[in-house]
Amino acid sequence: MERRLPSMIEKLRGEERVDLVIVVSHMGLPLDVKLASLINGIDVILSGHSHDRITRPILQSGCIIIQSGASGSFLGRLDLTVEGGRITDFKHQLVFLSTEEYEEDQEVAQLAVELLNPFRQQLDPVVGEISTPLHRMTLNESPMDRQITDAYLHHMDADIALSHGWRYGAPILPGPVTVKDLYQIIPTNPELFTLELDGLSILEALENNLEQVYANDPFQQKGGYVLRSSNIAMAYKPYNPKGYRIQHIEVKGENLQLDKIYRLVAAGQQILKPYATKHKPIGVHSHDVLSEYFSASSKVNVDNRPHIFTI
Repeated sequence: MERRLPSMIEKLRGEERVDLVIVVSHMGLPLDVKLASLINGIDVILSGHSHDRITRPILQSGCIIIQSGASGSFLGRLDLTVEGGRITDFKHQLVFLSTEEYEEDQEVAQLAVELLNPFRQQLDPVVGEISTPLHRMTLNESPMDRQITDAYLHHMDADIALSHGWRYGAPILPGPVTVKDLYQIIPTNPELFTLELDGLSILEALENNLEQVYANDPFQQKGGYVLRSSNIAMAYKPYNPKGYRIQHIEVKGENLQLDKIYRLVAAGQQILKPYATKHKPIGVHSHDVLSEYFSASSKVNVDNRPHIFTI
């Protein structure tokens, strides 16, 4: 991106004689801020991917940067005054799209119904019920992912369960959970596997994950939140140097032992890709395990007590 944009901007402003250069980005807010610091000639960046809610635009090297949350919960409005090919003034508003204030578009709503109708028989069956909201709106851990890793442990005897720190998926409110909700929780429905690792390898994997989230160079950040887990308690300093962020870590209430072998259960490679040759697939997929977990209880209640701490 940083190599291609300068020539594109030069062409747009020279040959095309445009008034404004607006970049629609899905790199994430930190990367977009750095991009604006490296490349001249961008007037506005409409940022995405990291789900940040920016109430006041970020100004970087003359570029206006905004981002407006996720899951259709907010609308970012940016009014620009342009004179002589340059922005002389701007106003920004982050609009909360409350269903109580804004009526749904009937045409779009009908289109959604028509598109989903052929799949209703597959998506509508209820697999269980939850008493706590499921969401992914927090960085260190979230109830939607804790429900996943708890379900993995319910199905498979292991010391640790892991799941990726995804950002996608609108919240699921207390009440019935359908197959359609399972696709929102884990669209790819990956196969579970077990893996045996020593404590040192687990520590290094978690440190690598924190580097992907907090790297000083935004271009080295990989996207996503902190790796989700069950049976891990951890305290870390996010702005410590690479490899030195974790200050304390426990597995099942006991200090992590670097030379001890632990059994992990997960689905999807995530940070465990370097150990792919040690993966042992167990022939069951995430949706099956989640459905099994829901059926084992009349109403699932997710443990929302904090286990991962920033210090």
